[in-house]
Amino acid sequence: MRGNDNMVGPPSASAQAGNGSGADLDVPVRSGTLRSQVVDILKHAIFFGKMQPEKLLTELPLAKKLKVSQSTIREALADLERYGLVVRVPNRGTVVASLSRADIENRMRVRLVLEEMAFTESCLLLDAADILHLEGLARTIDSLAEAGDSIHAGEADLIFHRYVWRKSGNPVLYQTLDVLTVPLFAFMGVMLKMAGIEQQPTLALPHHHLVEALRQRDPELAREAIRAHLPIAGGNAGWGASAYAALGSQKCAIEGIAKGPIRARQERYT
Repeated sequence: MRGNDNMVGPPSASAQAGNGSGADLDVPVRSGTLRSQVVDILKHAIFFGKMQPEKLLTELPLAKKLKVSQSTIREALADLERYGLVVRVPNRGTVVASLSRADIENRMRVRLVLEEMAFTESCLLLDAADILHLEGLARTIDSLAEAGDSIHAGEADLIFHRYVWRKSGNPVLYQTLDVLTVPLFAFMGVMLKMAGIEQQPTLALPHHHLVEALRQRDPELAREAIRAHLPIAGGNAGWGASAYAALGSQKCAIEGIAKGPIRARQERYT
């Protein structure tokens, strides 16, 4: 379910809560691969707050709203579950998933190891055009962070890392990092915004030092750069802890990172 990793922009609609009926979805699916479109539309709805934390996702109302079969909805929810964006709860159904503080810290530790592998491998394969593209993404992250747009700063951040992962030439590494990391970006970006908390500077770190390290085509330099970039390095769990401190006693749920084509696809159907 990969989208175009080069699109970042404002949401097509403001975030709002839903009641589980599917009334919080903008448009029905009309053409193309139904399963992938349903996945994208649900990710968009979750990410932009139309499906609130712990929201029950009921197959029949969703199928009626999107004008697809219940089996298509069931398959799409299974895909979202593999991403860690929803969870099946016995005797209740499928709901937007939650991350505990321990979950975040454990994911970050695994992510660090895999990011080191991606950066050390990709630095030998990137060409001048790739470096130029990454420089542009780094500037986009800066602009969005400075504007206080935590959701799209997180989206641009993920796009940057996805580009590096893909350039490693290892599709298994890409897929593993994608599934592992999407919920982390979602938690840090969306939940802080939904809680009405200003974006913390440490959660929108500049990426220019990563670009410079990759430009040198030195695996050890790339390794050091990504380790310095991820706060979990060296056993520091501050990345997840800082979010929980900011959110206090609120329960934090995952809101999936929406890929750019989702907006374009939804706008096309309005």
